[in-house]
Amino acid sequence: MVLCDVERYHDEWPQVARVLNIDRDEYKILWYKGSMTGAWTPATRRVKQPKEKQSHMKTL
Repeated sequence: MVLCDVERYHDEWPQVARVLNIDRDEYKILWYKGSMTGAWTPATRRVKQPKEKQSHMKTL
C-alpha cells in the first residue's frame, strides 16, 4: 500500500493505492477508497457495458 500525492488531486483527500506491477517507467496501481475511521476497500467504478462494477486500476 502506498499513499500518493497526485498533483491533480492536491486539494482533496490523499490517494491510497496498492502497487500491482512495476515495469521500468510505469507503475500499475489499484486505487482504494475509505476514511480515517473506516476500512479501506478497493475502489470501483461503474461501467456502461456490461452493467457491473470494475476495479479502478491505472497505469502511471
